[in-house]
Amino acid sequence: RMRTLSRQVYVTKQIYRSDLLNQILSLGGVILLICVIYWFVNAATKGYYSWRLRVLAILLVAGGVFLVLVMS
Repeated sequence: RMRTLSRQVYVTKQIYRSDLLNQILSLGGVILLICVIYWFVNAATKGYYSWRLRVLAILLVAGGVFLVLVMS
């Protein structure tokens, strides 16, 4: 019985770590994608809309973080 319980605890910890790693990688991907799009659009507009783009990027990152956390 103790071996079975120990195995279940181990598997549960592994699943938790895997889920946490997936969340971290997803958040990193979302942030990286938004930053790349920001830099591209900012360069294309020659910095004219930089403050608006920064605010939009921050809002998108916040929304992305929220979605990743809610969906997991």
